[in-house]
Amino acid sequence: MKLKLMVAEGVSVSDADKEQAQQILKYAGMAAEERLRQNHKWGVQSHPNVSPATTNMADWNLTYQAEADTARVVNEENSEDGNTNWKDILDEEILEAYAEAYSGDEAALQTELIQAAAVCLAWAQDIGRRLAQSGRQDAEPASTTEE
Repeated sequence: MKLKLMVAEGVSVSDADKEQAQQILKYAGMAAEERLRQNHKWGVQSHPNVSPATTNMADWNLTYQAEADTARVVNEENSEDGNTNWKDILDEEILEAYAEAYSGDEAALQTELIQAAAVCLAWAQDIGRRLAQSGRQDAEPASTTEE
């Protein structure tokens, strides 16, 4: 983990940064447990990025890129207006991933998917903070919930 590397290299890391890293790892761990549950249920998954029957890949790429650009503008406006919200942030990341799925650039697609996953984890973490503030219980690890 980068936090461990930072500490090992003598970079000053505040207690707040360490607490934040612990919270991030908590939710990343819950996501990893869910992935393991999925592997147990379905086996290791290997699918094409988009339907092999899809034609006009470049057109689909442009369509999703335009939608991602619109989502980016919405997020910029939301930020200016004080209306930033997780759904719109995730929309932008997912639309960027869709655009890359049709571009054929798997490295770029992987980057976008990781960014989308990070937004999902941040959203889950934010919900966890709100639940804790209201005295309610955080989500259970996926392995203890029903399928």
